Amino acid sequence: MSLSLLPSLSFSTDEYRARVAAVQHRIAEAGLDALLCHSFPNICYLTGFETVGAHKYFMLVIRPEGEPSLLTQDFEAHNGRISSWLTDTIVPHSLWDDPIDASRDLLCLLKLEHGRLGVEMDATTLTPDRYRRLCAALPDATLIDASGTVEDVRLIKSPTELGYIRRAAYLSSTGMAAAIDAVVEGGTDNDVARASYDVMIGGGSEYMCYAPIVTVGPRSGIPHSTHRRITLRHGDPVFIEVGACIARYSAPMMRTAVIGPPSDQVRRMADACIASVETMIQQIRPGIAAREVALESRRCVADVVAKGLIWHGYYGYTIGLGFPPEWSDGPGAIAENSDLVLRPGMVFHCSTSLRQAGVCGVAFSETIAVTETGCEVMTQGTRELVVKDT
Repeated sequence: MSLSLLPSLSFSTDEYRARVAAVQHRIAEAGLDALLCHSFPNICYLTGFETVGAHKYFMLVIRPEGEPSLLTQDFEAHNGRISSWLTDTIVPHSLWDDPIDASRDLLCLLKLEHGRLGVEMDATTLTPDRYRRLCAALPDATLIDASGTVEDVRLIKSPTELGYIRRAAYLSSTGMAAAIDAVVEGGTDNDVARASYDVMIGGGSEYMCYAPIVTVGPRSGIPHSTHRRITLRHGDPVFIEVGACIARYSAPMMRTAVIGPPSDQVRRMADACIASVETMIQQIRPGIAAREVALESRRCVADVVAKGLIWHGYYGYTIGLGFPPEWSDGPGAIAENSDLVLRPGMVFHCSTSLRQAGVCGVAFSETIAVTETGCEVMTQGTRELVVKDT
């Protein structure tokens, strides 16, 4: 079968070209001869290129004009040909080549070895050693930190992007419902995770940035713990976070259930979390400062946080295109120290979680898009502490 017959672009070529043009405008404004893009989510955003090998070294060279050039291992080049809009500018190198040598060769071919080159210093695959060696390989070039250039463009989602997030949100919501149904005394946290995973994958989700997170009982009070074959017992809170994925766009949501009547502490924590999320929903609209949303939501949790609970201080962060282990798509946040002003097309995972280490944990969240008049809650389902009969 010809590669041209395989499923390919998630977006139209025109949309990809518009994204590249927006980045090129920023490159020209910064006086750069090119941006060397090493962040794989950014590469995917600009080209469509996908692979489960996103942890490897790739480099996308974007000049102020013309089509970007993609440097990739030859082993990965086939994915580039079926998933990206690039045609003649995919530059493969041998699996056994030094990627920095290959980068130098490509930049010399493009006559950029003397240029002002922006680099993404925050890209995980551009390690300190690789950056040092890249500088040494290009002694006549000037390398400048240009982190955030692509993320600024990614912040506002297009109608097609929003459509993918809605589809992911539907699957997250059905996965969450299945997870809560699976919360039964005598079952395990793995049973709960499996129930949500089966429904989301069965419904069409791609591989997720995070597998379902399920943590129960005293372990629910430990941040970023997850399922470990733990038996569910009477009185256990069950902390659940899921995020289905469509076209690499995720829609996270969090809920909490409890087996049997909740303790007074769990009830207070749940009430505070729910009130915080609902306050964000009421406040989010175009033109409002993110810090104002955070400060209003803070009122809902201030009393319980003062009792020594674990609280991360984040109310929301931008989400969108991602690869494991991250579904956040940039530094934008709803937080008390944020300078961000909300605009239509921004999408946030708005969450509030409270924990007492080794005792209990509670969380609620939604994926929320800023609209022209307010906000759209994309994930669905009852926002309440679910009490399961024993």
